[in-house]
Amino acid sequence: MKYLYALFIFFALSVSPLYAQHSYSDFERGLNLSDAQRTSVEDVKRKYMDEWHASRREAIKKKLELRDLYKNPSSNRGRIETLQKQILELEISRESLYSQYRGEISRILNEEQLEKYNNFCGSERRKSMRPLGLRGYGR
Repeated sequence: MKYLYALFIFFALSVSPLYAQHSYSDFERGLNLSDAQRTSVEDVKRKYMDEWHASRREAIKKKLELRDLYKNPSSNRGRIETLQKQILELEISRESLYSQYRGEISRILNEEQLEKYNNFCGSERRKSMRPLGLRGYGR
């Protein structure tokens, strides 16, 4: 009986819900974009993604350096404060890029698509984001 119960739990956890969206691409397909909209969305993505990724890589490098400096905070206080400020500035910059990106995407969509897009983005951000002040930097 325990074996059957364990097997049931395994399958219940490993089989995804039928209607779950597994990626942004799946979500985007559900918007039923026209060819012109799809082309416009891809253009907007290209416009912002390189800069957003570069900013993210830079923030990761600084966070790794900061983590090393926390091993001896008393002798690295000035550098720690500088890195904390730079990381916060990079995060604010990425938030600004994200807002600009969303604004451009929103202008491409019709009302129904826009409602779905805003609901999706809002739920994804709630899952993955914390307020800037709660990220562990600038304590």
